Amino acid sequence: MALTFSVRGNKILRFGVLTILAFSIPVLIWGGFRSGRMVKELPILGVLLSGPVREAKMAGLIQSLREMGLGQGKDYRLVVKYAGDSLGGLKDAAQELVDLNPRVLVAGGGVEADALQAVTGRIPIVFMGVASSQQRGLVASYRYPGGNVTGVDNYHTELAGKRLEFISRILPGVKRVLVLYDPRVTPGTSSLKVMEEAANRLGIRAETLAVTETGSLPGLLTERARGRYDAILPLSSFFMEALGERLVDISQQLGIPLMGLTEEDARMGYLASYGVSYTNQGRQAARLVYKIWHGQDPSSVPVESPDSIDLVINLAVAKKLHRAIPLQVLGYASRVIPGP
Repeated sequence: MALTFSVRGNKILRFGVLTILAFSIPVLIWGGFRSGRMVKELPILGVLLSGPVREAKMAGLIQSLREMGLGQGKDYRLVVKYAGDSLGGLKDAAQELVDLNPRVLVAGGGVEADALQAVTGRIPIVFMGVASSQQRGLVASYRYPGGNVTGVDNYHTELAGKRLEFISRILPGVKRVLVLYDPRVTPGTSSLKVMEEAANRLGIRAETLAVTETGSLPGLLTERARGRYDAILPLSSFFMEALGERLVDISQQLGIPLMGLTEEDARMGYLASYGVSYTNQGRQAARLVYKIWHGQDPSSVPVESPDSIDLVINLAVAKKLHRAIPLQVLGYASRVIPGP
């Protein structure tokens, strides 16, 4: 509130005004303190991310919350902790967030949700896209989570076989596919089983490669893949997400197409992807955050399935790898990234 006074030439009046100000300003300040407009401490929304690749999820979350009326800096203070794309860094980052006593915690994915659940059973946790959320023990069931955790299951495990099927349609005549998986995480081994069943059904020879270290990947792929495989299929894992740009480089060096999980993969340089985008996972999770922020118990907020699952094809990559995509398959695609 702005106060403007114009006082001239009258000492008594000037004294009276100054006296009023002397008494009224402290009252105004105290009133501001009491109303909370001047010293209000905003509740914290804490976000845990394994690495920067999942920032697109957070962007979708923040945008959707703003559209629903929850604004950063107005209704909440955002605190983000990163784990440096390392399982080892998650525990400390999760504890740092919990120590801040946020109103709601948001997990970028499965490994983040695991880490947060391990350090608090009190603060509500919402995950922005997790594969095998019930199987990994985050919730008791999709309909009745039962604890302090709920979120969006991205179906990455269940869709592993469908991705292999789309590879066979996008690349007619495909015979051998190199499958990359991370044995340290639940979706890695679960997706492998789903993919192997699909490979048997489609008559495709799928050879697997466990990947847990960044440094050995280029040499292993170059040695194993050159001239032997028609496509490379990484399975669901925070580590595979972090390796995305390196995998694209290897794909282009070897001339072997990559099949990804999200639209962001296709835009990065994968030939195609099938799944729910990072942005949409974050936007969908925002609905659950909003409910819990306003008092709903997370144990009664059902886990959501993806709003949309999209096939995205990158024609620029197809041209670079000298692959012709059948017109019928382009008709299946939700989005086609045009070529040069």
